[in-house]
Amino acid sequence: VGANLFVGNLTPEVDEKSLKDVFSSFGIVLSTRIMRDPETGISKGYGFVNYDNFESADMAINTMNGQYISGQPVDVSYAYKRDTKGERHGSTAERIIASKKANATTAILNKSSGIPSGNSEDRKRPPMPPSGPPPMPSRGAPPMPPSGAPPPMPPTGAPPMPPSGMPPMPPSSAPPAPSGPPPMGMYHPMPPPGAPGRGPSGDRRAAPPPPPGAPPSYY
Repeated sequence: VGANLFVGNLTPEVDEKSLKDVFSSFGIVLSTRIMRDPETGISKGYGFVNYDNFESADMAINTMNGQYISGQPVDVSYAYKRDTKGERHGSTAERIIASKKANATTAILNKSSGIPSGNSEDRKRPPMPPSGPPPMPSRGAPPMPPSGAPPPMPPTGAPPMPPSGMPPMPPSSAPPAPSGPPPMGMYHPMPPPGAPGRGPSGDRRAAPPPPPGAPPSYY
């Protein structure tokens, strides 16, 4: 990426781990390195911190330059490029290249995961309703009332319309009440006291059968 920082004026006690612990608070640190004497292995007093983006590197420079690490103020800046004449990392050209690489990587990841490309706000926007006049009712159907108009009156003899939101009442399934006198064979009046079929105290006794040829009587 090119977000490589130079950290100078370090004490001999500062190693790669302590350097990473300090600078990880500003972003993802890809690597740290302390420059040492090849014969003794003692620190030369400076090292490098490599971030994965320029935003984290800029924040680390603005915050840590001049701050104390292990009791000594440190110098933090972009490191010099190799094989160049005094050119440092963090240039505009490097930032443009890094931005293009990041966009290309994001597009590849979205394509592999099935996420459509384009503006995320456009994908979240609901579809527009269809334009034009409302559809006309089919031939023979009653016209639709205008918006806000009361419901139409039911035809003569029809049951009243239920209130809005309630289902219509089902037609009554109870049979109509019978009219007129009860049918023959269903009514059995009690004979008066002393009539045939009752004893002197009103006890019910068996009535004698009617004579042959006489019309039936009701008891």
